[in-house]
Amino acid sequence: MNREFYDSLTAEANQKYPEHKKYYYNGIYYRSKSERDIAQVYTDLGIEFKYEPAVLLNNSSIFTYSDFVLWDRITQSCFFHEHMGLKSLADYAHRAVTTLSNYTTAGVLPGIDIIYTFEDDGGRASRDRHNLYF
Repeated sequence: MNREFYDSLTAEANQKYPEHKKYYYNGIYYRSKSERDIAQVYTDLGIEFKYEPAVLLNNSSIFTYSDFVLWDRITQSCFFHEHMGLKSLADYAHRAVTTLSNYTTAGVLPGIDIIYTFEDDGGRASRDRHNLYF
């Protein structure tokens, strides 16, 4: 996933459920307060990212809309960040398993090519309450 791949991605390509995009930061509307907070951290750290670009994983014909695709200046490669907000245990479990499976099947390695963050069922989404799983 080199710079050419990163540059080919169009940010904010996910057109599903536009009514959910109500958290504004730095010219972009995010689907959740947590995603907005994550974007603010990346911006503060000077990390270049694209929000919800359409990605074809491993030559799939179905687009995945990663929450964030980030460019790493040090390794000269990009990686994914998926944030999973907990709406209910059933929703969370289904979405988490499906998402993990899709990325893993495409050869995307946790802790190398992707990071996952999760929030608790109270909707607490401050940066210090995210748990990173690698």
